[in-house]
Amino acid sequence: MSQKMAEQTVDGDGNGEKRMPRSIRFSDREWARLETFAIMRGITAGELVRAAVLAAVGDGADAGEAGRPMAPLIERTFRYVHVLATAMRARMLEEGRAEELEELVREARELQRELQKRAAG
Repeated sequence: MSQKMAEQTVDGDGNGEKRMPRSIRFSDREWARLETFAIMRGITAGELVRAAVLAAVGDGADAGEAGRPMAPLIERTFRYVHVLATAMRARMLEEGRAEELEELVREARELQRELQKRAAG
């Protein structure tokens, strides 16, 4: 069996931990159902299997991402938003809309502070 590359990840405690590929067998019908379910939640089939299995065997404290079932979706959403925001920023600067951009950034920071206060309180 050939060794596949490990994926560097961050576990629930923020520690780096290597993930190694594993093999599990599904029928075509089972895999199609699993993929459909995962797509509806915005995650990959592998992420869904990992989260479900870790949730089933763990108590949440040591289950890594199983304790955070939304983590893959949040991470993917963050990446997409970052790409879109970067492209929009470049476009606005090219169009001479720097002041409008600065106002958007200021408003976003204010909203972030407000949300952090709510979460803390």
